[in-house]
Amino acid sequence: MINIDQAVTIFGRSFSSDCAHPLVKTIKEYEINPSVEYRDTTLYRYHSKFKPKNTNAALGIKEELDNLPLFQYPWGAFRLNYKGDKNQFISRFCGPSADEMVADEFHSTIALYMDIKNNGYKLIRKKSIIGGTFLVKENGEKKFVVLQGNHRMSILSALGYKNILVNTMAGYQEYIREESLKNWVNVDEGCCSSIISREIFHAFFNSKNNVEY
Repeated sequence: MINIDQAVTIFGRSFSSDCAHPLVKTIKEYEINPSVEYRDTTLYRYHSKFKPKNTNAALGIKEELDNLPLFQYPWGAFRLNYKGDKNQFISRFCGPSADEMVADEFHSTIALYMDIKNNGYKLIRKKSIIGGTFLVKENGEKKFVVLQGNHRMSILSALGYKNILVNTMAGYQEYIREESLKNWVNVDEGCCSSIISREIFHAFFNSKNNVEY
């Protein structure tokens, strides 16, 4: 069980109720105006403007050295044996995105929101639990990177849920610990310095990634 303030996306964006997460804000925009068009939402602006060229940029790190490819991190990737084949142009985490994709995400999110709002959040089986990876600072502070269930987490935030049951997943890293930094694959192989690797890790704990769109 985590507090929703501990939950973040793969680019360090918070899910807390007062955050600037595009899905959380879009759901609240729909609550105010159920007739809102998807092109007039934060979600649309986000997919139009947030187009990072690498992981460093996605996390708000301006270093020009040791830039890691998008979806790669100092520890490698969240998924074990990841081959680096994720396509930015069809990713729901960033733009540029086709209007059709954003429209589909908007409508499917609102449909799920209405279902959970009217019928409750039901955990029928283990796979329905939101899944991800824990990041653990040297001081013990934790963040939970949501890898499966970003839409559900956004909806629960918009509905005012404070504590969420989560789970680690087979095939993904369960814990990434700051104390093991020197053993992270891209640090060990010299692809990313220890200094920038620590900055990337700490970015997940930093609210500066919640810029408005």
